[in-house]
Amino acid sequence: MKVFLLAQTRLAVEATDFFEEVDWVPRSRLEADTLAEMAGRLCYKSWKAYDGTPNTNANVTKVREGNASYIGNIIDSGHGSVLEHINFTFACVGVSRVFTHELVRHRAGCAYSQESLRYCRLQDLQVVLPDDDYLTPEARKDAIAALTELKKAIAKIDDSLIAPHKSFAVKKRLTSWLRRIAPIGVSTNIIFTANMRALRHMICTRTSVHAEVEIREAFALIAKKVRLQCPSLMQDLYADDQGQWVSTFTDYACSGCDYKATVPGADLGDACPECGGMLMVNDRRSRAKI
Repeated sequence: MKVFLLAQTRLAVEATDFFEEVDWVPRSRLEADTLAEMAGRLCYKSWKAYDGTPNTNANVTKVREGNASYIGNIIDSGHGSVLEHINFTFACVGVSRVFTHELVRHRAGCAYSQESLRYCRLQDLQVVLPDDDYLTPEARKDAIAALTELKKAIAKIDDSLIAPHKSFAVKKRLTSWLRRIAPIGVSTNIIFTANMRALRHMICTRTSVHAEVEIREAFALIAKKVRLQCPSLMQDLYADDQGQWVSTFTDYACSGCDYKATVPGADLGDACPECGGMLMVNDRRSRAKI
């Protein structure tokens, strides 16, 4: 498996004209972090404390200074819409269709382009078999033996059934037929784009110890790449001792009593130690400064 960061949101030249328009100077040199801060400050005219000028809000007497501080408050207060302005595009190469079937379940804020097995022939079948702590050497050996025979069979059918035809339409039709006997672990490539709000959710859910092993490995790589590009937008996320990326800003409240817990140390869905109820996300919306 390989994961490549292909593209990300950048500020255009006219962004500097906008800075002059609102009389604001960004402190961060990182464009994704700056864009999220801009979007948040625009919502409340919180470029600076009220001073009677048109671009200040009479309701605002104090503002958070600095990019990390401002974005930290945005994330902590649940104001996730401003994160949707930032996008990242990744290529995942040599992954299985087990991986892509799970990846494309994330729909909101995402776009996908995947290698088509209707058009691309399986002349050299490659299958992704990740390691697993519960996998025995005998089971892996038997699986590889079965796949070796399947690979020979697919190559033989491809050579005798598809190769003789000249018509692209016929070859496409037969290629689509032959893919039906390929295993779901067949190696493939996919490009996907996700906005920052969606990506943060994907990183947390897909690096969980309960996630499928291959997608967990991929999103651990993605999390590290994103952190390098926009540290303020990832400031609350970290990998715990089990490799799960969790937020230090998240806290949980019991559905049946007043008990509250903060991560690390608790997880969504855990049983409350006081009454046995379920721990749910506690929506903290403290906005003393905006």
